[in-house]
Amino acid sequence: RFEAVLAMLQREYPDAKQFDGLLIETDGHWTLFRPSGTEPILRLTVEAKSDSALAGFFERYSGSLRAAVDGARR
Repeated sequence: RFEAVLAMLQREYPDAKQFDGLLIETDGHWTLFRPSGTEPILRLTVEAKSDSALAGFFERYSGSLRAAVDGARR
């Protein structure tokens, strides 16, 4: 099931680097979508240079993750 979610996210973010998850990097932040190695969950990690940027990136990528999970359930 995680594979379907990650595939949807890859289509939305085609420039993301793929390894055991998807990594999106820009000058001001990085975001990682990655299945946990110890739990049946998909992790979202976001780092940014400021709190306001972090909030904006987290909102954007958590929305993308929710949409991908909903899409994979169909």
